[in-house]
Amino acid sequence: GNPVSCLVNHAGFVRPAIERMAGMDPDGASPGAGRGGGARNGRWGGRDLAANDRERHVPVRVLSSPDGVTVLEPVPWNGSADVVGLLAAEALAVVPPDAPLPAGTVVAYRTLA
Repeated sequence: GNPVSCLVNHAGFVRPAIERMAGMDPDGASPGAGRGGGARNGRWGGRDLAANDRERHVPVRVLSSPDGVTVLEPVPWNGSADVVGLLAAEALAVVPPDAPLPAGTVVAYRTLA
């Protein structure tokens, strides 16, 4: 499959299974939770995205704004086969199906590290 698809499947299925087998909380409540896995929320810092009939996982950088809110800045990339674009990402913003994503909207994200 495409690299982003493989990464999303790993983050959604493989990592939580391994963490459960290791006695960790896959949602991030255990020691080392900052290394990724569990979903968090941040403010979308990109341009407005139109609704799509599928859930999307958009590569982003995770930034802090002056008011202390986490901002998700999309990285330049050309779709799920773009490995080079994916390398610049720190997380994947999870955009629900059939929902537009206007700038400033709170959206879930999963860290990659």
